[in-house]
Amino acid sequence: MRWLTPDEEEALRTDFRDNDREVQRSSWIYGAGVIVILGVIVGSGASLPRMIGGNAGYNAFAFLALALFNVTFACYLFYRSLQIHETMQLLILLSPPDSGMLNWEAWRRSNQSATRPVRPFYFTVLLGLPLLVSIAIMFGIARVMWATDLLNARWTPLWIAWWVVLALHVLPFWFGYHNLGPTTARWKVIASLRGLEPSFFDVADPAEDAGWPVDLVAQPDGTLLAHVGPEDLVVLSSPSLQRYHHSGFFTLTRESLRAIGDLGARRALLDTLTAALGDTERVEIRFAHI
Repeated sequence: MRWLTPDEEEALRTDFRDNDREVQRSSWIYGAGVIVILGVIVGSGASLPRMIGGNAGYNAFAFLALALFNVTFACYLFYRSLQIHETMQLLILLSPPDSGMLNWEAWRRSNQSATRPVRPFYFTVLLGLPLLVSIAIMFGIARVMWATDLLNARWTPLWIAWWVVLALHVLPFWFGYHNLGPTTARWKVIASLRGLEPSFFDVADPAEDAGWPVDLVAQPDGTLLAHVGPEDLVVLSSPSLQRYHHSGFFTLTRESLRAIGDLGARRALLDTLTAALGDTERVEIRFAHI
């Protein structure tokens, strides 16, 4: 494999934006349609059996068609979600080490991300609403067919059609499995390969209201090495250094010191870390809020 060129990176980012924009647009149109249909149903004042069983039973086929549309739309959203994941996974996996996309992905996974706490709820509502609407329609039709004689539909084409549409509900769950299962597993592998585990951000979380700066403390004796501010922390939290982070500690070696220098760290920070390393091969450093 080779790193992506800037033009290839931009092409993938454009593809990501287009897919995301299409999902948002389609979801808003769908939501507006649901509100309109609910308004028509509630405004009619008709009971559930009359709505579904009216028109000699043909209304029930219309409701089945509506349920089928919701199943199809749910599959569409899940597939678009897979496309977005696939695009971003390729982009993150093959972006050059100095690409800003790696910093973005590390930030997105960190506790400092503004969207991280609400992200699961948002996507659950976005992707799950069509499926919930479809299940509600199927339940309403079944209730009318089983509880009333309006349709006389047992073993009729309507009853067979109901079972067919019900069976098709397996498809969005299958799409959802691939979103949550294999896709999540691939993200974990990519994060490990590119050093995207947000170990630094998990320690230096401003949500703890500790503020800046942060202490660098040598372990195990607890020697205070330096107070570092945002500029130094940006360097120390670079994705290219994530392989030196583990369980809230940073392993300082000659190799990691050179890597810090290559990232353009301040001379004062380099001098401090060089003095801390001294003649030893490695020093474990802990990030501690002041």
